[in-house]
Amino acid sequence: METQHNALYGSRWKLNTTLSTDRVGNSTQRSLRIALETQHNALYGSRWKLNTTLSTDRVGNSTQRSLRIALETQHNALYGSRCGVGTSVTEDLS
Repeated sequence: METQHNALYGSRWKLNTTLSTDRVGNSTQRSLRIALETQHNALYGSRWKLNTTLSTDRVGNSTQRSLRIALETQHNALYGSRCGVGTSVTEDLS
């Protein structure tokens, strides 16, 4: 559990650093933080709920893409810490 917590904390720290460096807008940054908190609380089950919410709330494409990247990064960090295998994130630009 400690490794899983550390992987989760590390991915959140990286994302916060990226958000600060790239000067992402406040609403996008807030959306990403909410997504990460939801993911932290329910790990995998919240991903489906978040995608459903994004579709019904008509969130802009760039925000939706940012949220998916954040969730995939966090998922991969957790998966890698459990399996000991490195994984990578790819972005679907379609």
